Amino acid sequence: MPRYLDAAGDLVRRLSQESSLPRLNVLDMETVAPIPAVRQAYIPRYEGRVDPEAVQRMANRKRTIMRDVQRGLEGEAHRWYHAEPVRQQFISELGEELGNEQYNLFASMVAGTSSAAPVRENIRKASWYRQQALEGLLPPGELDRYDDARAWIKSNKPPEGYGSVAQINDAMWASRFLGGPQAWRSAEAGAPHKIVSFEQNLRGNLAPWTGDRHEGARLGVQPVWNNRTQSFEKGQLTPNEYVAAEQMIRKMAGSLGLQPAELQSARWMGGAAATGVRSGDPTFPHAFESVVKAQAKRTGESPQAVMREFIRNGGLLSAAAAASFSGEE
Repeated sequence: MPRYLDAAGDLVRRLSQESSLPRLNVLDMETVAPIPAVRQAYIPRYEGRVDPEAVQRMANRKRTIMRDVQRGLEGEAHRWYHAEPVRQQFISELGEELGNEQYNLFASMVAGTSSAAPVRENIRKASWYRQQALEGLLPPGELDRYDDARAWIKSNKPPEGYGSVAQINDAMWASRFLGGPQAWRSAEAGAPHKIVSFEQNLRGNLAPWTGDRHEGARLGVQPVWNNRTQSFEKGQLTPNEYVAAEQMIRKMAGSLGLQPAELQSARWMGGAAATGVRSGDPTFPHAFESVVKAQAKRTGESPQAVMREFIRNGGLLSAAAAASFSGEE
């Protein structure tokens, strides 16, 4: 094992026996845990030609990546996708079958609306798309083209607190996930990979790697010019670079006894200062609780009441939109 892996490996072994993460205090489960009984499986990807220089550029970043991972491990960020407390809350409220179904719908809506959004904002957006799905207003699988999603958004504009610069993409992917599994897309040439992987990770399959723009920046992807903002922003891995990067990350994760998603979340949080990550919650369940508590503070309800309304009845997690749906001004 290369020396730069030694310290991280020691830390992983120690953390397998203990945890100092803050206790959860809204969800019934107080400590995070992976979702059990989920098959850990890689997503079949289309493997096209990758520029050898790009492969070498990514390989040259291994030490930097591992330094980020070690910092992330110190904060137990490898547990970010350990979402069992959230799934169990759905089961507690709705029963085993419906609870699992509704948790998976929520996970799909979070993944589908994850573009250009910090995690808490992402969860709030997902609550609106889940509500649209539950009320039969989001057409399953029918917004598969960007133009279709644009037309739907024009007629169904998200209320204040739920829109974003990526709202057409949000609608397209939310509709796609509502229509059924989407992992098959990754086997097509030029396929998008990040959103499909993120959904799998949130549902408990930690084998796929979620490589967003933050990961791309750490792997040496150059910034690109954004005409809308008139500024440079982080670039994305090409689909073929993504596949090559995932293969490299798999090997690094395996050497530490981690799943690729666990290494990614540790790197993501450990390198937050360098890549501009704006999400500081240590895990997805902690982020979910933060959103619920913020909504409770805005509405004057208890966090438990907000969470129950969200799970049972598709309640929303942003006060402005919640008021508009109840007819209040």
